[in-house]
Amino acid sequence: MIDLTKLQVDQFVNIYSCTKSVSSALIGIAIEEEHISGVNETMVDLFENRTIANLDSRKQAVTLQHLLTMQSGIDWDEWPYGPTSSFTYM
Repeated sequence: MIDLTKLQVDQFVNIYSCTKSVSSALIGIAIEEEHISGVNETMVDLFENRTIANLDSRKQAVTLQHLLTMQSGIDWDEWPYGPTSSFTYM
């Protein structure tokens, strides 16, 4: 267990899934303030001024809801960080 009272300003701490909670709260605020219409908005529409690499129908279908629930349907290697990786020990 990390003693949070002894952390230094330049010290990294792995917060794992905390980012999902913060992101969800910020998305809720953005919807409430009408910056985003809702969770069914596609990511392509949210980033309409960006060039998306290898854009295909799968990427065009991904919504904010998919990302918030970690269910985009796009395959990726979820386990690049094994128990001995530097990420795990960061």
